[in-house]
Formats: sequence, structure tokens, C-alpha cells
Amino acid sequence: VPSKKADMLDKAQQRVDRITKDFRRGLITEEERYRGVVDTWKDFICPASDIPEPLNEADNPRALFENGYLRKGQGMTFVSVPGVGKSVMINQSAICWGAGKPDVMGMKPVAGRPVRTLIIQYEDDDEEMSEFYSNYYKGFTWPVSRGGLGWTPEEYAEAIKNVHYLNVRKMRTEKKNPLTDEAVVEVISDIQRKRHYDLIVINPLTSAMSEYDISDNADANKFFR
Repeated sequence: VPSKKADMLDKAQQRVDRITKDFRRGLITEEERYRGVVDTWKDFICPASDIPEPLNEADNPRALFENGYLRKGQGMTFVSVPGVGKSVMINQSAICWGAGKPDVMGMKPVAGRPVRTLIIQYEDDDEEMSEFYSNYYKGFTWPVSRGGLGWTPEEYAEAIKNVHYLNVRKMRTEKKNPLTDEAVVEVISDIQRKRHYDLIVINPLTSAMSEYDISDNADANKFFR
């Protein structure tokens, strides 16, 4: 916000605060309070034609998906009851995004750019993930007439080059030297500094934060940053 506009907003808010204070003290009526607040803010109403054009996401180095769905440095969560297939959904989505394929869950990679993803798995072990990816291969490469996506094997192979997997479950249950959640975060941070992934998926988030108080903003910020 330009400094001049910011000053105007501050003065307007101060006026609204005074009006509200006068109303609470019984110095003005509800109608007078309402009219005073409306008159204060009406100068900030502008026609839709004056709203600036959105940034072309193709020119934004932080953009991952079109329409501003997700940019580097931002986060989002997928929430549902257990057993509906969130893990499968996010893994399959990551494969599509790794190929720059459009419109998975309405999220289209910017300019068809592949999205490099690190999936941090806290529950499924290597054997389970191997089985998942075997099934994914079939689903992606089977013909559309058989319920698949009709990708060529080469398209699939190119896509999964951009999807990497880290088994944190193994790191946390290692008998000789199990890692704490805080130590795991340090490992992940070191990997990101070296590999520079576009997107990091934590599955499931609640398992990753078992040593943190997710209801405490300071604790949550410590984990996410």
C-alpha cells in the first residue's frame, strides 16, 4: 500500500474508533454511528475497472500454480476423515504436477512447468510405497478406455524424476539411533537447502508435529519455518 494511502487508512480507522467510542458512551445514536462509519469508508470504494490487472504468474518466479493457488513459501492442508485416500491422492497429484500436467484438483502448474516435489512420509513404509507406485504406474499408463490416463511409459518415467520420497518413519523408529521430530526437521531443512524443491508434502502433518503444540502459534511457526 502506498504511504499516502496508508496514512489515509490510519486516519479513517482513528475516526471510526472515535465514532464507536462515542456510541458506547451514549453520545450518538445507532443510526448516527452507522452513518458515520459508512461516510468514513466510502472514500475507499473504487469501481472494479480501477482494480489492477493480476500479475502474470508465468513471470512470477515464486508461482507454482496458476490463479495464485500456491506459491513458494506458502502452505496448504488437505483435511478429511481417515481412510478416504489422502495419501494416494497427494502422491498421484505430485506425479501429475511433476510432468507439468494441467488441472489436477483445479491446480494447474504455471506455464506447464514441472513441479519438483519432496514427499515426506511419516506412516507408510518402503514396501507400502513400492506397492503404491506400482499401482500408480498401471493407472497412469493404462489406456483411457480401461480407466487409465493413457500416458506413455516415457511420460511417466519423466514425471517421477521430479517426485522424491523420504521415509521418516524409518528414521524415527531406528533402534540404534532414532531421531526426534526436531532432528528430523533439521534433516529436512538440510535437504531443502541442497535440493531446492518447489513443493514439500508432509504426510500426515499430525504425525510430523507430535512433539509440537499445534495449537500454539510460536510452536507451529517454529516447525513450519
